[in-house]
Amino acid sequence: MCPRFFHIERSNALPGIVSAFFDESGQENSYTADTKYYLLTVVLHDQGNPITDIIRQYENDLARASLPDVPFHAYDLFHARGDYHGIDFATRKRLFAKFSGLVRRMPITYKSFAYKRAEYQASGALSERMRRDLAEFVRDNLAMFQTYDTVAIYYDGGQRAARAAIHGAFDEMLSVNTAEYKNLRYQERKLAQAADFFCSIELAALRYANHEETSTYLKLFGGARQFKANHLKQVRRKLYQ
Repeated sequence: MCPRFFHIERSNALPGIVSAFFDESGQENSYTADTKYYLLTVVLHDQGNPITDIIRQYENDLARASLPDVPFHAYDLFHARGDYHGIDFATRKRLFAKFSGLVRRMPITYKSFAYKRAEYQASGALSERMRRDLAEFVRDNLAMFQTYDTVAIYYDGGQRAARAAIHGAFDEMLSVNTAEYKNLRYQERKLAQAADFFCSIELAALRYANHEETSTYLKLFGGARQFKANHLKQVRRKLYQ
């Protein structure tokens, strides 16, 4: 059984920091058939559990396989955009598998919140609902958060609804000195990318469940049964329970 959180014992003399990395999927101001869902995902990482060697192993795996070390971004990978422009589908599928392996090895957990965009006509209504859900999550797990001296919060996205929800929830539930908002450094970018990865899997789970799978999903994941057995089951082992 997966533990609620990957936590290490430490001396009381040492500061404890838990990082919270956020990513979103969807549009805050409008929606289409492709963006009918809005997801907000947080990845939690106890900074006492180093990830340097895990990332180095991942980079070495890519080099041995003659694969480029492209920053993970699910949408770009799926659609050959951005840094994935010009990379054939077979290579992108291998890159997805490699990053999935990295995520499985990292000492992290995640929590996703999903919304039907049509139920929130204004971005402010969506933001308020996310704020309430995040605040409830922090409240329900306050004892865990309070074992740390600092909760370091990372969100580089440009969507105001998500940013307002994150600040509102954590500022409400935690003291100002406990919640700190940070910019990403090199290794932390992999954790932010992990939030993007979890977002993409949970979005795919919604679409498969509602028979809305795309041709890209079918090529990358297979049918619903294959997706659940080979991808969703593995990812859900990281779910914060």
